[in-house]
Amino acid sequence: MMDVDLAPGKYSLLAWCGLNDGLHSYDVPTLTPGSSTMQELKNTLKRQAADDGTAVVGEIDQLYHGIAEADFPDEEGVHTAIVPLMKDTNRLKVVLQNLSENSAMGVDDYKIFVTAENGKLDYDNSLMADELLTYVPYYTQEGASEIIVTTRADEDGEAEQPAGDGKQYNLLMSEMNLSRLVKNWQTPYKLHITDADGNNIITVSLVELFLLVKGKENQSMDDQEYLDREDDFNMTFFLYNSGTEKGAYISAEIIINGWKVVIQDADF
Repeated sequence: MMDVDLAPGKYSLLAWCGLNDGLHSYDVPTLTPGSSTMQELKNTLKRQAADDGTAVVGEIDQLYHGIAEADFPDEEGVHTAIVPLMKDTNRLKVVLQNLSENSAMGVDDYKIFVTAENGKLDYDNSLMADELLTYVPYYTQEGASEIIVTTRADEDGEAEQPAGDGKQYNLLMSEMNLSRLVKNWQTPYKLHITDADGNNIITVSLVELFLLVKGKENQSMDDQEYLDREDDFNMTFFLYNSGTEKGAYISAEIIINGWKVVIQDADF
């Protein structure tokens, strides 16, 4: 609730929600009553300068934006105005599963990050030109999973014994935040996976991949509405080490939000 002293009439309401949550991730100009305009309410995502000069972003507060028109009557009291909000922040989880036995999958063995120019939002929630940001994980976790290959039941209906010995395959999960995703933005959103020495393993365009798993149930939305409504993305990469040389990988599969994706133009 807000106490306001306004003359009766029709007003434009603009809301940025989440600015002052625990991480204080955003900068918005301070306005001057009577002279500032709504167009000044731009939002800039805070970033840190890394040793190499790149602009780095880690965990960020959830951010929402909305604009609405409201009529305030000529009477005191409590008046309700509804401002529909759009969530501008996204969560991305990337899982690397190595299908080569005894392959290291520690937090120091890989670097997983996203590059994008999407840290400045105009008053109407459209993207503005920005420097290239590097989104880095704020949480990583090592693990392993057991893969057992089984066969079908025999003609008598009795299950056959599992084939294989339940070998352990290592995996690594990284979680990061991203600001608003916009289709056909001037600079593609790129997910990068490298080894500890910086040698590239995978580079893919995120927005194009996310739209591939839009699914039948979301076909009533256009692509941008889907990107604005979906805010949680999970990507699993199954990797093989080709064994020909150190760091030589082949991507076996990509799964996004439960969908298996086959892509032709990724750089592996």
